[in-house]
Amino acid sequence: MAKALVILNPAAGQIAHEAVREALGRWLAPAGIDCQIHETQRGTAFGDVVRERLHDGFDLVVAVGGDGTVSAVID
Repeated sequence: MAKALVILNPAAGQIAHEAVREALGRWLAPAGIDCQIHETQRGTAFGDVVRERLHDGFDLVVAVGGDGTVSAVID
């Protein structure tokens, strides 16, 4: 089973976080992808979180937030 790391920025825009969590479970689980959600906090170094977790065997990274979240995750 593949593993996905979801970086969720709760401070970004008007994201309905529970709806995002439900959608991820609804779409990823049937595809054989185990999903772990990491909610960021102010001052989080997203790039550091992603690099650290990739060493834990994650196959996929999903950024949920705005442009800043996406840019920080791909750092």
